[in-house]
Amino acid sequence: MNLKDVKILVVEDEKGIRENLVNNVNKMGVKETRKSSYSNEAINIIEDFKPNIILLDLNIPEFIDGTPDISNAFKIMEKVQLLNNTQLSKIKIIVISGTIFDNAIQKIITLTDKIILKYVDKSLLAESPDNFKKELKQSIINASDEKDNICHIDYKYIREGVLKELKAVDKELWNYINDKIIIALDDFYVGKTNEFESSKNIIGNCGEIIETIIARFYKTPLTDIQRIKLKKESKTFKKLIILSGRSLIHGNNYDKSGEPFITRASAKYASLAFEMRNEAVHGKEISNGRNNKLFEYSQPTIEDAILAIDLIVPLIKDYVKYLKSKNKEQKKYYGKR
Repeated sequence: MNLKDVKILVVEDEKGIRENLVNNVNKMGVKETRKSSYSNEAINIIEDFKPNIILLDLNIPEFIDGTPDISNAFKIMEKVQLLNNTQLSKIKIIVISGTIFDNAIQKIITLTDKIILKYVDKSLLAESPDNFKKELKQSIINASDEKDNICHIDYKYIREGVLKELKAVDKELWNYINDKIIIALDDFYVGKTNEFESSKNIIGNCGEIIETIIARFYKTPLTDIQRIKLKKESKTFKKLIILSGRSLIHGNNYDKSGEPFITRASAKYASLAFEMRNEAVHGKEISNGRNNKLFEYSQPTIEDAILAIDLIVPLIKDYVKYLKSKNKEQKKYYGKR
């Protein structure tokens, strides 16, 4: 859909930000823009105006003088879902929020995974106005695409909180993930790369990230037994088990090998992502000798790539948590000297 055919509703209770958004949208040459500062009015506008895209702040009041609350944004989303399900509408939501990483928003994501196209951090408006405008415009262009390909953006922004934390403690790894995963995913969705090559490369890069994090852990003060076992072990799967505080004896039997630096769930999910990497890169599951394939159509799809990304997020989260704890210990140590 051309932008000149797009109708946009801006829902934001802060007047200055609301007018800023409206002005930015109008400069893009959209067909029509309307605005609202509270959910009750916004719902009425949605019914009559039938926007293609809604720019939605999450913390809004129900009525004009009401108290802002995230539950009111839920009501708007429920209305959009109802219209999309009963009237074959394709209304898409771009969330404009000051914080997209808290538990309430994670709950919204799980409940509204078919209508939210993207999350744009409102803090960018003050910190980097040009970047905010650029991101907003690209989000609206993507949302105006008639292809029903919304889900991929949901995955990207579910994990954004983890990546933002990673940037603060390991910028080198964050740059790699941003370049090889996030930008690569965006390149596919704007038509710069084909699905098979994009999916294969992203899944392969997920494997590289797993190995990089394992190497980073090895350089930190592990317990003696874990350091010895990691040094001797060559298989990524067993290294993940060791980092979870266990050691594989034989078959599926484990013993305790030291302090857990990652959760068992992280080890399990990362292991599956690495299996996907082996099949995508080598064409077979060389890691464990199984003959059955992970990919339904013998080659990976973009949905497979997204799954691989999601599978390594818990490992990244554990790594970030570990680095933060070490940084805190160092501050305490030097503070006492």
